[in-house]
Amino acid sequence: MKKRIFAAFVLLLIVFALSTPLAEYTEWKIKDISGFVVVFDPSGGIYEITGISVSRLPQKEQEDLAMGVKVKDILELEKILEGLSQ
Repeated sequence: MKKRIFAAFVLLLIVFALSTPLAEYTEWKIKDISGFVVVFDPSGGIYEITGISVSRLPQKEQEDLAMGVKVKDILELEKILEGLSQ
């Protein structure tokens, strides 16, 4: 009985470990593409082309977007996009 419980626990740990994304693959990126703020998902694909015009943003934000802004998760992404859209 103890062996089955232990095996189930180990299996659960393995499934959890495999379902947790690695930190290097959870990084979102925001960039200036053709004058608009574009969001890239962790795989590098385009997630959203926003209607936010880069030219109306302050110079520092324009420079950051030209280099690409790395974002750690979707919550931080939403906060940044909210700030850029105001």
